[in-house]
This record gives sequence, structure tokens and C-alpha cells, in this order.
Amino acid sequence: MIVVAATILILYLLYRKFLYTPVNNLLQSRKSRVMSEINGAKALKEEASVIKADQEKILGQAKSDGQEIIENARISGEKIKENIIIEAKKEAKDIIIKAEKETERQKRTAMEEMKNQSVELAVMIAAKILDENISIDKHNKLINDFIDEAGNSQWQI
Repeated sequence: MIVVAATILILYLLYRKFLYTPVNNLLQSRKSRVMSEINGAKALKEEASVIKADQEKILGQAKSDGQEIIENARISGEKIKENIIIEAKKEAKDIIIKAEKETERQKRTAMEEMKNQSVELAVMIAAKILDENISIDKHNKLINDFIDEAGNSQWQI
């Protein structure tokens, strides 16, 4: 039994020296390698979450910038629209003023034309009266009355 115990002890020592220690060293190196890979994965996960947060922040900023650009474009479009409307109203007002001036000019021209035609008609009437040989007093009175009436009257349409 001592031999068995001595054999077991020798086998144990041989097993420990040649088998247990190298296997244990191998397991320890594998354990440390796995732990370093787990730690590396945790670091990568943390880095990925930081990058994700940064990307979400950038995306949020891009959305707000896009909304701001759209709002600025809308405001700019409204200002352009208002300027166009103001300019169109100004041009319409200018056209109306020009039309009123042209109407007034045509009115004055028509009055002058009527005045000239009235004078010509008066001359023609006077010529006919002269052809009838009226008295000089009656003739002078008719001419003076016509001149007074034509000179003092206001021509209107």
C-alpha cells in the first residue's frame, strides 16, 4: 500500500509538473485572452454608443438646420411675394395716373376743338347774316354779343 501511495504520489507530482501546470498555464492564458477580448468588446461597445450618440446629435442638428433653412426660404419667399405685389400696385397706380392725365389732355383737346368749331360756325353765321344785308347797328350788336358770350363762357363737356 505504501507502494500504491508512493506511486500515486509520484504520478500526482508528474501529473502536476507535466500535465496540470502546462494545462493550467494554457487555461490561464486563454482566460486572459478571453477577458481582454471581452474588455475590448466592452470598449468597442462604449465607443459605438458614443459614436451613435454623436451621430444622433449630428442628425438632430441637421434636422433643425434643415427646418431653419426651410423657414428662412419661406420667409424670403413671402418677402419676395410682398415686394412683387407692392411693385405691381405701384405700376398699376402709375398706369391709372397716366390714363387720367391722357384723359384730361384729350378733354382739353376736345374743348379746344369745340371752341374752334364754334368760332368757325359763328363766322359762317356772320357771313350769312352779312349776305342778307342787315343794318350796320344790328350787325355790330350781334358781333359784340357773340364775342362777349364766347369770351366770358367756360367750355365744358
